Amino acid sequence: HQNQREARAVGLPVGVYHFFSPTTSAYTQLRNFSDNVNPRKQDLVPIVDVEKRGRGRLGEFQSRLRAFLVQIEKMYGVKPIIYTGVNFYNEHLAGAFLDYKFMIARYNVEVLPTLLDNPQIVLWQFTCKGLVNGIQGNVDRSCFVGNYGLKDIFLPSGK
Repeated sequence: HQNQREARAVGLPVGVYHFFSPTTSAYTQLRNFSDNVNPRKQDLVPIVDVEKRGRGRLGEFQSRLRAFLVQIEKMYGVKPIIYTGVNFYNEHLAGAFLDYKFMIARYNVEVLPTLLDNPQIVLWQFTCKGLVNGIQGNVDRSCFVGNYGLKDIFLPSGK
């Protein structure tokens, strides 16, 4: 709440980020999410971080993830953005979530590599060692890809 308040005080839009757990039920994660986040107090499309698959079958993992994503969409009225890395995408998500937009992490390269099935990439996280005035230590740095910009990640008015 303090970060949200301070960001707004300097004119920054705010949004939420959820780390998806493959070993926790989609229902439990959604309950935790809804207990801690009020969609009406957010400016940006939510981002769901997907970096771990767990030990189950790929189809089960994808099904649990989709169930969670669908419920977040119902809460917000828009599909969340999926955050993941290049290798994880190619091994576990390719072909299954082309109806979603992505934020892709790929460090130490000059250009974002092509993913197996060319999903819609909105944001590219290009480093985890960025520096920002007013923040101590390293921070993640990202940029928009192609013709995407800040307007594309704002929630529709009234949300």
